[in-house]
Amino acid sequence: MIKLIGIICIVVCGAGIGARVSGNLKKQVELCVSVRTFLSELGILMRYRGDTLFELISELTERQRVQELTFLARVMECMSNGMSFPFAWQKALSEDKLLSCELVELLLSFGDSLGTSDIDGQLMCIERAEEELSVIYENALNQCHKKGKLYRSIGLLGGMTAALLLF
Repeated sequence: MIKLIGIICIVVCGAGIGARVSGNLKKQVELCVSVRTFLSELGILMRYRGDTLFELISELTERQRVQELTFLARVMECMSNGMSFPFAWQKALSEDKLLSCELVELLLSFGDSLGTSDIDGQLMCIERAEEELSVIYENALNQCHKKGKLYRSIGLLGGMTAALLLF
């Protein structure tokens, strides 16, 4: 009886690992959607309000649709402590472990252009970032569809193989 329970636990653990890795792929797709929403809403606020970056990001941080982007709260925290925007942006992105390398690179280059030109120039930077983001999103979506099922299957089969080898 105990042997059977051990076998089941090993198989379930393998399946759980596969599901977790597959879930990480799905999380990257969701983060791309959140970044797209952030960029879109930032562009709208810039166009119609023209507030400072601190005020714009402060308002966006409170919105439900971008709550997944935890680095925004960190940017606000650093700026509240007197750090300038470029340094706060870089620090927050470097500390965020949820974002993929591609998203971090995109957001770092985007952050370098924020606040350095007039509103029209910044809106062009947002459009460029949205175009680059659409490529990253498509890649993440393709990986999620192609590799997600593979990881779940390998996790289950790996757990079954380990159970067979051990018992």
